[in-house]
Amino acid sequence: MAGKGKLLIIDDNEELLFALQLFLHSYFAKIDTIKNSNQLLS
Repeated sequence: MAGKGKLLIIDDNEELLFALQLFLHSYFAKIDTIKNSNQLLS
């Protein structure tokens, strides 16, 4: 059961992003991940 809310995770380590998504998917309705904070501007 997904939780409520949204989460944005920014990190250049793809393995960490993947692990955090797996761990947190039941706590948040939507999880977005990006590898570079410069992508926030586009």
